[in-house]
Amino acid sequence: MSSPIGLRYHEGPFLDLGDHAEIKPGIVFTVEPGLYATNLDGFRHSVWVIVMEDGIEIPAYYSHDLESLIVPA
Repeated sequence: MSSPIGLRYHEGPFLDLGDHAEIKPGIVFTVEPGLYATNLDGFRHSVWVIVMEDGIEIPAYYSHDLESLIVPA
């Protein structure tokens, strides 16, 4: 049984060797790479991915280059 999206801090399926969930059409997951610096701060960039019958759909596009993602101080 699947649970509604958005009820937990991190939710499966996970693109990880330890997760044996079948990736099939209708599943939504996020790719969330993060950068963290000790005693400074952290940054995480999330992308939603929807698995479709014929591939994937990314419903919103955001720049992936670091310069576009930096917020001026």
